[in-house]
Amino acid sequence: MTECKMKQIILEVEHSLAVEHMNMSATEKENLRRVGRNELSFDDLIAQYVSDAYNLAASHA
Repeated sequence: MTECKMKQIILEVEHSLAVEHMNMSATEKENLRRVGRNELSFDDLIAQYVSDAYNLAASHA
């Protein structure tokens, strides 16, 4: 995927989130770039987010 295409996709995602009053962090943007560069699979990214959410929830128990 080209850098230009990645930028366009990230902007679209960012705008979609903004409609829901949500912000996209710089880390989330970089994670999407990593997926676009095939450095990280989408499945691995989802697993990382699920693990992070689980750990956050566990730390508040």
